[in-house]
Amino acid sequence: MLAAVLGACGGGDQDQPQSARACDRFASPGRGSVQRLADSLRPGQVGCLRDGTYRGPVTIRRAGRPGRPLTLRPQPGAQSRLVGALTVTRRAADVIVRGLYLDGRNRDDDPSPIVNGRRIVFVDNDVTNRHTAICFALGNPRFGVARDVTIQRNRIHDCGQLPATNLEQGIYVAVARDTRILGNWIYENADQGVQLYPDARGTYVAGNVIDGNGEGIIFGGAERVAANDNLVEGNVIGNSRLRSNVEFNFVGPVGQRNLLRRNCVGGGVRDSPNGGIMQPQIGFIAVANLVAQPSFRAAGDYRLARGNRCRKVLRGDPDRVPGPPLR
Repeated sequence: MLAAVLGACGGGDQDQPQSARACDRFASPGRGSVQRLADSLRPGQVGCLRDGTYRGPVTIRRAGRPGRPLTLRPQPGAQSRLVGALTVTRRAADVIVRGLYLDGRNRDDDPSPIVNGRRIVFVDNDVTNRHTAICFALGNPRFGVARDVTIQRNRIHDCGQLPATNLEQGIYVAVARDTRILGNWIYENADQGVQLYPDARGTYVAGNVIDGNGEGIIFGGAERVAANDNLVEGNVIGNSRLRSNVEFNFVGPVGQRNLLRRNCVGGGVRDSPNGGIMQPQIGFIAVANLVAQPSFRAAGDYRLARGNRCRKVLRGDPDRVPGPPLR
């Protein structure tokens, strides 16, 4: 299975091309909701949000087709912010959410975005909830397995309640198959930056900066399921504030064929000669990782500092800023 993951991912960046179409439909603040826009789209259409702030919740139920996705994005040149819960249901497929400011705060403190669909792409977004809940939650035993979800070039930050509970993450890959987490900045989240637990299979995590979270990344399982066949490579994982940079938590079966390789790991409250990788290694294997403390250009700017040793390891462009324009 791990070989299949490597083959499918090509070991590198899986970019989603910009739609060649202009905006087909629009929403404006106060004139037509994002929900109405999402409900109106047909396969291959692009729904654009004009400049401004929109209020959720928004539930995406419709499906595009392979090569003809439904797309939600800002109108070119606009900065569009959606406040409220965003859910992609199990019925949804072939959907792209691009270039938005997603503030998932909601009155029930539910995760946002929740993703239970197939072939769903979140790319170039800024995702937060101002420390109120989990941000990305992929899959649910009751509501559906998330399949072939791509989370790429986003800024995912300030997720999870404070004081920390060890239960709220930036990205929670719960019940999911063949997830790709690529080229994101995942930072300052209350607990885990990325959690592969309890039934994450075939996940590829590459080219991300995972820094300053309560904990970096965890492999885990519970009861009768466990994280299996997950590959974490070419990331910067460091400066965790509460726990280790890499951990495991298997309650029940132990995960198989989980590989942590060629990452830059170091810094944080449990730093150690091996970079804060939890020992002994149970349910995962760590090989060829560089132990070094990441340093960055400036506070809030997670481009690696010139001369930092982690630049040799990070897959992709270490000088690229993911997401929409910084505000």
